[in-house]
Amino acid sequence: MLKNQKLPGHFKPIARAGGAGGPWHICIILCFILSHLTGARAGAQEKYVDVIDPATQFQTIDYFTASDCWSMQEIGGWSDASREKVADLLFSREKGIGLSAWRFNLGGGIEHSKIPNSWHTAETFEVAKGKYDWSRCENARWFLAAAKARGVKTFIAFCNSPPRRLTLNGMTSGEKDPSITSNLKPGMESQYGDYLGDILLHFRDNPDAAQRIAFNWVSPINEPQWDWIGGQEGSRASNADILRQYRAINLSLRTRKLSTHILGPESGSVPDMYQFDRGVSGKYKSEFGDYADLLCNDAMAPLLDRTICYHSYWSEDPKQIITYRTQLRAKMDQHPSWRIMESEFCIMQPGRDLGMDAALRAMRVVHCDLSIVNACAWSWWLAISNVNFKDGLLYTDWKKPGDAENVMPSKLLWSLGNFSRFVRPGMVRVAIRETGAKHDLYGLVGTAYRDPVTRQTIAVYINSKPEPVELELRVENSSGLRWTPYVTSDGSDEDLKAQGVFPERQSYTVPGKSVVTFVSSFP
Repeated sequence: MLKNQKLPGHFKPIARAGGAGGPWHICIILCFILSHLTGARAGAQEKYVDVIDPATQFQTIDYFTASDCWSMQEIGGWSDASREKVADLLFSREKGIGLSAWRFNLGGGIEHSKIPNSWHTAETFEVAKGKYDWSRCENARWFLAAAKARGVKTFIAFCNSPPRRLTLNGMTSGEKDPSITSNLKPGMESQYGDYLGDILLHFRDNPDAAQRIAFNWVSPINEPQWDWIGGQEGSRASNADILRQYRAINLSLRTRKLSTHILGPESGSVPDMYQFDRGVSGKYKSEFGDYADLLCNDAMAPLLDRTICYHSYWSEDPKQIITYRTQLRAKMDQHPSWRIMESEFCIMQPGRDLGMDAALRAMRVVHCDLSIVNACAWSWWLAISNVNFKDGLLYTDWKKPGDAENVMPSKLLWSLGNFSRFVRPGMVRVAIRETGAKHDLYGLVGTAYRDPVTRQTIAVYINSKPEPVELELRVENSSGLRWTPYVTSDGSDEDLKAQGVFPERQSYTVPGKSVVTFVSSFP
């Protein structure tokens, strides 16, 4: 505004001979003021006026989660105070982000011949065929119980590799031989199914009530199109391998009367969900990819509960983030009775980033997976990381017993909490109608959700701009509604920080570089 604005110090009225300023000098002043007014108007941003339409509904949300992979088998041995803090940050809706599910890694067995990093290999319960040591994996099991104690109800058991006893090369990392499409020994599909079935049955009927877990899902194959030759657990699997393994595993689950369903294919590539991976298929002379058409059929429906999943790695570039997901949605529209989940993502880039840049980059992926693909669940990769990489919600510098048990929450943690703490299982994503400024993925975007029981409305907005924007938020056919915003931004104290209550139809200033969740209530 120009009220009380002083003219620049170098501007001086020029007088005619005789002393007084002439009309031409007044014209200069008027032109100066006019230029400031015009500039102010040109720089002003149009207000966002969004109307939430609960009658236009999309997918029902299952959960938001992260994985325990490798890390929890290490830090689960921390002091009670330290590991309770980690569990609260991950699972508590009061002290943390309230994850509503937990991905629990079933390791293939400690393997150091090709995997020197102890954070990339995991113990197995199996000691011999049909024999198990249930005292193993104690540290990871502690976090499994901690999740349950804090209200988590959905559990996913996932494998990166079969146990070494069942692999061709006797290791839990992949096989180089291009004539081999899977590291699982031919004919061992049923034994792999029995191995998984025995473990899941033990957890379901565990005599220790605190660790009695009925796993909703088991994922036996992870990123089947990658080689996984050394460095960490993994095994590729062609489309034919996937079908054989799924059928054998399903038989094992049903024989044991387990309600667990298979989750797959955990594709490491978004495009491979809707097209063949020609490079990998040519290399191994077998089909890899085109997973939606491979799995979304009546024969596989009872095995997979009409649900498939993918990973969002390598898909956040501006040229990919929308186009990949639009094509995936188009493919899923050919299978309208099937649901889809996003089941792994981190930013594949070195360097820790505890601030909002990484958080916003990741939250744009969450937004697009939910609003374009209609993903009914969303998963981050590592709950906690000790490396210099953009792969953790939490970070620690701890490497081995005796090191300081430090925990560093990232803004990415709290930004994911803008979804996970408030968008709860059973809520339905509903439409937002933009009646003011239009949403822009690299400006302001939002999604809205409705609780079908309580009728509460939740809206999550992401502002990638450095400057604040004005938002007026309404709900169709409502009156007297009030909003409580919870803000995550670069502010040191703004980690899901409640900002007070304001009525609908009143503008709210969404801070620059922030994620804000609006929670509805009535006076």
